[in-house]
Amino acid sequence: EDISYKQHLFVLQLEENNIREVWCSSNLDQPIVALTIDDVDRDGRNELTVEEGRYRKVYSEHYALDKNAPTQQTRWRWEDWGFRRVIR
Repeated sequence: EDISYKQHLFVLQLEENNIREVWCSSNLDQPIVALTIDDVDRDGRNELTVEEGRYRKVYSEHYALDKNAPTQQTRWRWEDWGFRRVIR
């Protein structure tokens, strides 16, 4: 039923040569331009640092990355079932 073309983020895990889905997002509010995974605050848990862009509507419910829009960096931490933003 979701006919829009927006990004989704999937978290996968490799276990004994098999890939399994751990978590799959709904449409992302902002498209991901770039991301890194690292223990930024050195607490033993990785954070997801994302450079977010903006969508532009192409037609109907079809979207693309607006390459002329400014980007912003956000940081996210994995919680029990999904990500929580820790900084903007």
